[in-house]
Amino acid sequence: MRTLVSPRSLWARPLGRPSRPTGGLLRHGVLLCLGAALFVPACSSSGTYREGSYTGGEADFHVGELDGDWTRIQVRDQNDLAFIHGPTSGVIQANASCQAGLDIPLEALRNHLLIGFTERETVEERRIELDGREALDVHLTAKLDGVPVEMRLTVLKKNECVFDMALLTAPADFARLEPHYDAFLRGFHSEGQAAPLAVR
Repeated sequence: MRTLVSPRSLWARPLGRPSRPTGGLLRHGVLLCLGAALFVPACSSSGTYREGSYTGGEADFHVGELDGDWTRIQVRDQNDLAFIHGPTSGVIQANASCQAGLDIPLEALRNHLLIGFTERETVEERRIELDGREALDVHLTAKLDGVPVEMRLTVLKKNECVFDMALLTAPADFARLEPHYDAFLRGFHSEGQAAPLAVR
């Protein structure tokens, strides 16, 4: 089972580019290595992403496209999709995990994803509709390895799959990047079925 893991032992690199040092949150070891592959063994994403559509993982899904300041990155053994914002090093991610009979409250899923974060303070927690289902959307501040972060975390269940999406930024960049996350969420859709059975 994966959590929002401290990335001390992890690395991130833009797809198609050589690894290189990165500033901001990455420099401080605060790249959000969010994992929503809950209750299944961790594995590298084997899916593909094109024009907002992710296919070939545990579930196929669609998200709102991000502008040219965002670059897709690979986070070893952690994410289906992860993007870094070049000017700020903010991260947006999305993950899916499917398991028959999975029926865990959204609050429990949220708590699991926040393991490792300290000094957590909830700014707002609400239920929203996402892809025709009720989702838990949480805005909070916290510290990861002693570094202040601000984040939005959105979790929903659909057709025996759990989906989580998140935005993680330095607190000074949150207001600038939150509209990008809202657009990412607005584009979310999935049949919620594990690939290759998902409707494409």
